[in-house]
Amino acid sequence: EFNKITDANNKKELLNEFGFIRQHPSSSISLDILHAKITRRESTEYLETYTNLCNSLSPDLKSSPKGSDLMEMLNNFTSSSIGKNAPEFTVKERTNKTVSLKNFEGKKYVLLNFWVSTYEPCINDVSFLKEINEKYKTQDLEIINIALDDDVEVWRKAIEKEKLETLTNVSSILNNSYLESLYFITSIPQKVLIDKNG
Repeated sequence: EFNKITDANNKKELLNEFGFIRQHPSSSISLDILHAKITRRESTEYLETYTNLCNSLSPDLKSSPKGSDLMEMLNNFTSSSIGKNAPEFTVKERTNKTVSLKNFEGKKYVLLNFWVSTYEPCINDVSFLKEINEKYKTQDLEIINIALDDDVEVWRKAIEKEKLETLTNVSSILNNSYLESLYFITSIPQKVLIDKNG
């Protein structure tokens, strides 16, 4: 009962915020509200409303540093939404082998796992990843671990320690740190499942 009341209240608050933005497209508060909501991936069912509201902001707000950041986030949020084609990438994995998402199309499901090798919730996920890899590797599943670690050596040692060599391991920093923004990753651990159609 409490959750129902909370959800209804949150929805009412969100609609009030939308109303404020529509009435005040030149207010920096409107920009702040949209930036916070999209950063936290809040109320993803309102993606079309977010897009319309972002586009309705004044030219000054949109061209500001925070406005430019908002528009880029909105673009990445939209392109990485459920049901969209997964953003294409080509990266080098731990052993310097090239990995391209398009190489799996029509052949395998791909599970992207964004993590940091020193962060406890991510480490707690390791046994789950190994378990599903063992269970589904013969059923066309490829797991790609994408590490957001700042220290490459710490990441390499974690792969050995956790025995993750059987998975595809990619360092974001060694690949110019663009995958997390491409897939609009705002928290970790985060997983993205891509079907055989991409």
